[in-house]
Amino acid sequence: FTYTLNSSRYGEQFNTTTIEALIVNDKAVASYNVTVICPAVTLQVNLHDSEHQPIPNAAVRVQEFMGGLFYEGNVVDGSVTFSCTFGRYKVKVYRSGVEVNQTTVDLFENQSLLVICRRCGLTVHIKVVDYLGQPISNANVSLLREGLMPLSDRTNNDGSVTFDDFIGGLAQVSVYLTDQTQPCVRKTFLVESSTTIDIKIERYVLVLGFLVETSQLATVILVMAAIFIVLLIEVFRRRQIKS
Repeated sequence: FTYTLNSSRYGEQFNTTTIEALIVNDKAVASYNVTVICPAVTLQVNLHDSEHQPIPNAAVRVQEFMGGLFYEGNVVDGSVTFSCTFGRYKVKVYRSGVEVNQTTVDLFENQSLLVICRRCGLTVHIKVVDYLGQPISNANVSLLREGLMPLSDRTNNDGSVTFDDFIGGLAQVSVYLTDQTQPCVRKTFLVESSTTIDIKIERYVLVLGFLVETSQLATVILVMAAIFIVLLIEVFRRRQIKS
């Protein structure tokens, strides 16, 4: 008898072996050892950010779909190459320890895979204004993304600050005014693309370059209004007396 042994993984055939007969040294045998080598194929992973620019300093993990085999590598100039066993794999991309994308690839032949990480390379503009919408300069703004070290910088004269190469996700924005140890504003945003975030500090109003609490300003305005009314009444009373 002639036997044909077909070998496959994930429904894809990678080897065909023909066995003429179960005979060793002219004698029939009950068992026959056949060595089938699963081929290795090359996978090149190319990483691009939200602006379709190569991503440096990233890590890629290639894990067999059903578990078991896995390969790891660091990206150089936006790409990394693996020699993997024929099969199906999950490809995960990490930046600064944060998973930024995941995809699945059938690796039945040598191939180049482009993975676009749309949450990488984002630009976040933050603008800080007072109750009346006037820009607040020299405010300390902290941008914190879960799993990463916080980024911080001070606002420019137009009240804005820019953070580049940000990794998208749930981000917390904290604003500290001069000499404050506690933030006067802390808000959370979901950042999925390059964006502008407006932070309005309703507690303060900028007056002649100085920040004044709105409650204090309201009190001053009321006092001045009361004084003005009293003066008007006094002027009217004196005119009445003269007449």
